[in-house]
Amino acid sequence: MDDGMLERTSPERVCAELCLALAEPHPAYLLERADQSGVTPHIFPALHWTPPQHVRWQRAQLALALDVALAKPSLALGLLTYELDEPEREALRQRYRLPGDPARLLREVGSLKALRAALGDPALPNSRLDSLLAPYRVEAITVVQIAEQENDVLAGAISRYLNVLRPLAPLLNGRDLLGLGVRPGPQVGALLAQLRAAQADGVVTTRDEALELARKHMA
Repeated sequence: MDDGMLERTSPERVCAELCLALAEPHPAYLLERADQSGVTPHIFPALHWTPPQHVRWQRAQLALALDVALAKPSLALGLLTYELDEPEREALRQRYRLPGDPARLLREVGSLKALRAALGDPALPNSRLDSLLAPYRVEAITVVQIAEQENDVLAGAISRYLNVLRPLAPLLNGRDLLGLGVRPGPQVGALLAQLRAAQADGVVTTRDEALELARKHMA
């Protein structure tokens, strides 16, 4: 390729073309070809599509088959940029002025990577796991799960969160607490968080048990 072509192309155009490639039916093939032809380092010096990333993408295909709501471009972008450190991620965001969703994905994956030690703790209770991962989107969490598949404890914790904790419906809501006499305000959210933690850890499993625990916290 013309070594100066990408340098002469606007960042917005490069970003748009990359997003289109990630949305293709087989983005891994395109990324591998781009890496072999020396395109990805021209896009960003630290970017490479390596054999481990290809293995991760094969795992991603399974995740996509199991959950059709997952966004393929987000998984591909997350896996392509997974090995970048935080300064490199920020430089990539700034260089190509990434729009909202891709920029957020890079930030979330970076933040989740910083939680790997905590997520890999075999003694991590469900309540703590739930609070750690709740702020993040499923795509970002799934990227880390796929990339860290060799870490059985960490990958298992993420699987438990996605399959058990995240779908867990609350036993009580804010109206229930107001009906018990809790005053409107921050205390409602705080008590709901306590009840959520108790439910995640199996301390309460029914609505009646949750009501009883709520009354104890109010006493």
